[in-house]
Amino acid sequence: MATASCSSLVGTASAITNYARLGLATQNELPYILRKLLCIKEPPNLLEAHLNNNSYLSRNLKAYEWNIIRTVRTNQYDEFDVPLMYKIIRNLNLVPSPTQGWDNQTPPLATEITVGDDIERIRFIRNEIVHRGNTNVQDTELANYFSIFKDLASRLEVTLMLLNREFVSRIENVETCCIDNDAQQLYIRRLKALAENETQLAKSVAKVQKDLACLGLKITGNVSKLQEEMHELKIEQMEAIPKNIRDQISKDLEKWKNDDKKFVPTKASEYVFNRLKEENCVTVVGSPGVGKTAVTRHVALKMEGMGYIVIPITVPTDIRDFYKPGQQTVFVIDDICGRFVANKHLIDSWKQILGVVENILSDNCKIIVSCRSQVYKDKKFNVLAQFKSCECNLISNDLLLSKDERKKIAKAHLGKHGNDIQAANLLQYDCFPILCFLFSRQDKMDINEFFNYPFVVFEKELNSLWGEGEDGQYKICGLALCVINSNKLDEKYLNSLEPCVRSIIDDVCEACGLNRGTSRIKIKEELNTLVSTYLRKDKDVYKTVHDKLFDFLVYFFGKKMLDCIIKHGNSDIINERFQWNNLHDVNDRDTEEFIILISDNKLNLYLNRLILDWSQGNIQGVFSNNHNMNNEKFRGLLLTQLLQMDKAEQSQLSSITQMTDVSSVFGSLEVCCAEGYANLLPWFVNQGLEINKLASSTTPLGFACIGNQIEMIHILLNLGADINKPGLFGYTPLHLSCFEHLGFDQAVLNLLLKYGARIDKRTVDGSTPLFYALYKNNKEAVKILLSHSADCNIGFYDSRRIKNEIKKIKKTYVDLDCSIEGFEKNHLEWITNNCSPVVGVHVKQNPHRVMYIMGCATPLHLMCFKNDIDMIRVLLDRNPDINKRTEDGSTPLLVACQFGFIDVATVLLEHGADRGICNNDGESPLDIAKQNNCSEIISLLSDPKVKSIKMKRKNSVMKCRIV
Repeated sequence: MATASCSSLVGTASAITNYARLGLATQNELPYILRKLLCIKEPPNLLEAHLNNNSYLSRNLKAYEWNIIRTVRTNQYDEFDVPLMYKIIRNLNLVPSPTQGWDNQTPPLATEITVGDDIERIRFIRNEIVHRGNTNVQDTELANYFSIFKDLASRLEVTLMLLNREFVSRIENVETCCIDNDAQQLYIRRLKALAENETQLAKSVAKVQKDLACLGLKITGNVSKLQEEMHELKIEQMEAIPKNIRDQISKDLEKWKNDDKKFVPTKASEYVFNRLKEENCVTVVGSPGVGKTAVTRHVALKMEGMGYIVIPITVPTDIRDFYKPGQQTVFVIDDICGRFVANKHLIDSWKQILGVVENILSDNCKIIVSCRSQVYKDKKFNVLAQFKSCECNLISNDLLLSKDERKKIAKAHLGKHGNDIQAANLLQYDCFPILCFLFSRQDKMDINEFFNYPFVVFEKELNSLWGEGEDGQYKICGLALCVINSNKLDEKYLNSLEPCVRSIIDDVCEACGLNRGTSRIKIKEELNTLVSTYLRKDKDVYKTVHDKLFDFLVYFFGKKMLDCIIKHGNSDIINERFQWNNLHDVNDRDTEEFIILISDNKLNLYLNRLILDWSQGNIQGVFSNNHNMNNEKFRGLLLTQLLQMDKAEQSQLSSITQMTDVSSVFGSLEVCCAEGYANLLPWFVNQGLEINKLASSTTPLGFACIGNQIEMIHILLNLGADINKPGLFGYTPLHLSCFEHLGFDQAVLNLLLKYGARIDKRTVDGSTPLFYALYKNNKEAVKILLSHSADCNIGFYDSRRIKNEIKKIKKTYVDLDCSIEGFEKNHLEWITNNCSPVVGVHVKQNPHRVMYIMGCATPLHLMCFKNDIDMIRVLLDRNPDINKRTEDGSTPLLVACQFGFIDVATVLLEHGADRGICNNDGESPLDIAKQNNCSEIISLLSDPKVKSIKMKRKNSVMKCRIV
């Protein structure tokens, strides 16, 4: 190995030894210098965090380099080679740039001697020696190299303030030391291996180039085809809707156009069309069968003729996924929040994306919605303000079908037979259009009997089928199964071998007069005979030809086989279509005509079904979607039924929880509090449930606040509910009172503040009630909280702390679907739903960095992302820290410059924002503005005349003093 100095031997050293000596310097001493520099400029314990914060470098580091970096806390920089250290020094800006710039093709000149020049010199010389291949190094060449080594070592000693010639003496030792044969061969083998790798790499590159040339010859004839495919691929990537869904939409629109051939324009359809041209969102309201769907589709097709793209929406998230900025689009939503009653789950889903809806409506797009009257009038629907902005009620006096319009509709569907309808029957029903459609599907019916008593006629028809013997009973059985399965009877259901399905089919057969074990093949055959009259078949699923007919069938079978429907009916049927007869008001025009009334002698059967659904975890269906539960007397009867159960069963039932599709957990007690069922609360308490125990995602008091249940809140507080008790994710009742779930109620927020709720308590991500109110766009709550001195400077935690908080939750609740990815998704959705498209585009380019971008964001940052100038002014009036930085180093001013928000930048500068603060990448507001070509902001930042209001006031005071 290399030993102590023996300079007398150097002059006679062979060229090969000189080569080994260069290898020793290159592999040991040059890396040593860079490691020393790194230790001083970048302490090892800070390196990994700084690399993560540098987006460019973190993306471009190789996997094996990251493996080395992750050992830096224990191994320091010992395993770092020159290329890796060069990357770090350069990209973390640890030294000034070289005179000729980084990674130059020529070495620095002798006169270029800055620190950056010497780092660049090390890189260049190291690569030159490693890749030279020639092992013969003459004495003069060796002396020249070591002269360069000693010069740069000496300069770097001065720069790093090192004493005792630490670098130079090590290099002198390498220059003069004795290198034995083993050491010589070791360093030569290392350099030779590098040279061989380089040669092999060159050969591989040459082979690849040759292969590419051959491949180029082969594909010359297909260039135009490839270009065409690439063009199609580009177009496909630009489309917001996947091709398979676009194809399905095209088929749907073709069917619409075919159905529209029989559409008769009316004053109602013209009114809706004119309103949609004037407004961006129109809701067509009416009872079932009046033609809501036909009108919305007809109007949408007319808009298509004006250049709009028509897109039907099936589920709420479709409108977000299918929206394409800048494209004139008409979105068509049928039965937006349920067909029979207001569906709470659908309302919640639409509520989550109202920000998206707002963005869409502001982008020259249109939304046309159909909605049943009873759903539209439900108080839960009121939170969807955009869909209440323009109502077109088809059964209002102004829009109701005239006699002439009805005659034209009858002729369109029934031809010359339409003239046979008596005048009195023309005006009898609001649902005249669907009656024409349904009659056109029937044979051998008396037209005037049908239009006089249409559903009496259908009832007679079904009773006749029932009396026809087995063939008719098979048909009846098939229709009953369609009802039990909520108008979605899949062929697979009829073929199922599951015992529970077999048992249900046997019970239905028995109720229809057939034997248990009846052939399901026969039921299916008879079902197929009803297709086009009563049923339609979509992809092996049987459905009625119209929802109005299904409403009647539910009513019919509810009378004919009530016990069977209560026992086996889909939960939606049970909760939405049954009403205790004591609650029925025959004079209530909003009550559905086909509601199934439960007599007192059947009430226990119905209550037991509700308890069964409850025990199986369908808490929301029983407590939130069942309109009978709104009645205190009905709840009292349910309570009586509960008290007859075994105590152990009662206890188990009271503890049932349900998981929602947004990873939220709630229990029976919590939903009881959210709905305000005060008379059930003592039963839950008697089961031993603690008012402050966290059995769900938040406390019972939190749920009462979500539901705006003032009476329940008072009761819970009097029972000792902890007003500051947080839920799983840290949300307190005060946080939840700021959520406009059923419409914001100031009384709830004021009540909690009166009882001493902590105004600045934080969730697992750091949100205070003020921050949460801003996040949820609840401006009324923001003003109330600010008036109670809420802290404007508290925002999100940094991403590392949020990850640690999530780990703590996961340790306690192992099965809970909770992850940092979930938080990332929430932030991405919030940005998409609430911010300008330019913000969404920026974040979606690096979605994995969204936590880093939002980390440590304050309320002021949040409003800058939204470009909400009014709320920014409200916050600035509270004198927040205007220069606070997010995790990526952005101040509110940097955010405004990043996205070109000139008004925001102006008001921030007026309030003293520091234009000299840079982000973690060293970019100032002016740098950012220049990168994004924001000329207005560049001018604003470059203008020394733009002074803050504070400075102007200060100058004004000084002048007054002088005077």
